[in-house]
Amino acid sequence: MNDLVLTALAATLWCALHSLLITPGFEAWLQRRVGPRAAWHRLAYTLFSTITLIAVWFLFHRHPGDPLWQWHGPWQLLRWTLLLAAATLGWLGARRYDGGVLLGLQQVRDLRAGRTPPPPRFSRDGVLGLIRHPWYAAGLLILAVGLDYTTTNVVWRGIFVLYLLVGTQLEERKLVRTFGDDYRAYQREVPAFLPRLRRPGPR
Repeated sequence: MNDLVLTALAATLWCALHSLLITPGFEAWLQRRVGPRAAWHRLAYTLFSTITLIAVWFLFHRHPGDPLWQWHGPWQLLRWTLLLAAATLGWLGARRYDGGVLLGLQQVRDLRAGRTPPPPRFSRDGVLGLIRHPWYAAGLLILAVGLDYTTTNVVWRGIFVLYLLVGTQLEERKLVRTFGDDYRAYQREVPAFLPRLRRPGPR
């Protein structure tokens, strides 16, 4: 099979599964099928996504493609500046997000202790007061500058960029359903990926 086709299929399949397995519809179906044991879903999803992403990455590594463009000379300064920005966004996001909930560990602890999980909490503290999606922004930066460009990695990079952009829109719809007008106001006041140079003045 052609390397470009194989790369595109692998990236598209991973993105599709990664998205499908976390949709509200799938979660509701799982809840109906297994009841309280659905609390294991997020942890299983995290492990599955990580293992399959590693497998896909090895596939990409085995099909590097032909060189198109390399980071060199003064471009390296831009590259490392943007990678530092991505690392900073990742770290600042980790300070605001509940890692136990995101990984699925807290849901399992609540199940084993017989506790009802608390409702999700809306926050715009820290970096979330500057941009709505620091981890997605970091991911986009890494995809843009993390590697030199080749004939095959422009394909999977493009697919993952599209996936992050579409995934952002789907997540925003879910957040609007959860938090309503509070999140709509947040969307108006805080950009998704690029912080404003200055905060908007009082209305």
